[in-house]
Amino acid sequence: MEIKEIKNIDTDEFYIKTILQKGTVFNSLEWLKIFGTKLKVYGIYNKDNQLTACFNLYTDNVYGFKHIKNPPYTPHIG
Repeated sequence: MEIKEIKNIDTDEFYIKTILQKGTVFNSLEWLKIFGTKLKVYGIYNKDNQLTACFNLYTDNVYGFKHIKNPPYTPHIG
C-alpha cells in the first residue's frame, strides 16, 4: 500500500467516477477547487498501483506554524 498526492483530480478518471457514485458535495471537484493550492488530495494505492481510497488535507500557516486539518466548512476529509 502506498499513499501519494493526486496532482490532477480533474483528469483522474477513477477519482471522478468514484466521487460521482459514492462521494458527497464535500468530495466534488467544485468544492475542492474552492480551497486552491492549500488543499491537497491524496490517494491510497494497492500493490497493483490501483487507487483504492482517497482523502484530502488543508494546509495553512497559523502564527508561523504549518497547520494541517480538514478544509474549512468541511465536516470530514472524504
